[in-house]
Amino acid sequence: MICGNGPDRAALEASASGLRNIRFHDLQPIEKLGDLLALATIHLLPQIACAQDLVLPSKLPNMLASGRPVVATASPHSALFQEVSGCGIATPPQDAVAFAQAIADLCDNPVLARQLGSAARARAEARWSRQVLLANFVGDIEQAEKAAAPAILGQRP
Repeated sequence: MICGNGPDRAALEASASGLRNIRFHDLQPIEKLGDLLALATIHLLPQIACAQDLVLPSKLPNMLASGRPVVATASPHSALFQEVSGCGIATPPQDAVAFAQAIADLCDNPVLARQLGSAARARAEARWSRQVLLANFVGDIEQAEKAAAPAILGQRP
């Protein structure tokens, strides 16, 4: 299942015409997100090579939280590669053969898929839960405040 109206949707639909195991849907309401993520056996996260170092995809934490493995395209030096490591399989960007093989490997090895999915859930709880994100945010603000205080008072840190 592919949901959304991204720029490549028309090309994907054309490539998938005649395939019975792929369905396309428009962007769904946020209220359905959890249910949609739970439908997946494997989450796919193809990234354009030049975009992978800019930010982590916003959909990644939800994918991890679903307890399903992720197959992503990412270079070994990228933050995305590091985040997927141990929770799924990262393949080189633009390498369709490796991407397809990673999907097949997880489909053929449900034990590995479950292990990676469990690790994905644990990673989401450890790094992406609301409590962790808020604690990190507060910590960052406190550090910035401490660093700025001497400058505000005309002192050197």
